Amino acid sequence: MHSTLPGVAATAIVATARTDENPAQTGSEFFAGVCKTIFGKDAGLALHYATGVPERSCYRYASGERDVPILVFRSLLHSEQGEPFFRALMEGCTAKWWLEFERAQHVGAQVLEITKRS
Repeated sequence: MHSTLPGVAATAIVATARTDENPAQTGSEFFAGVCKTIFGKDAGLALHYATGVPERSCYRYASGERDVPILVFRSLLHSEQGEPFFRALMEGCTAKWWLEFERAQHVGAQVLEITKRS
């Protein structure tokens, strides 16, 4: 059901989506913008490969024509392409738990880097 996208997977992990450019956008506009930033031109097809959701529905979600159901979004977050979507969703969050989460991830990455050198 789930697969890794050829070509897109490598770029999706480092892609970032600017979500603060239009704070008045709707949920479907937000999701469509993030999809286009992360998946590129054929975001609907890439979303289909990432989630296993029918292709036609994915094109509608990726274009902003329809709101993405929470279970589809959950499936996307659980995919190999989930991290940049999660980060786009959390961008600008100043909740204490999120800042601690990011700090812990940063510290963990430093520890892994030191361990690799040893």
